[in-house]
Amino acid sequence: MIKLTVLCDNYTPPSIGLKSEHGFSLLIQMNGQNILFDTGQSGICVDNAFIEGEEK
Repeated sequence: MIKLTVLCDNYTPPSIGLKSEHGFSLLIQMNGQNILFDTGQSGICVDNAFIEGEEK
């Protein structure tokens, strides 16, 4: 099974508590492997991963 989690994008609704910035970050999880596709300008995707519980 493949799980895709968007960690960062240009816009995030303030009510969900995640940070946003210009760029895109996607966590791809498949067969016990994690791949991070990140075009963001900072480490916001890591902050959002901790908030989402995907910091493994």
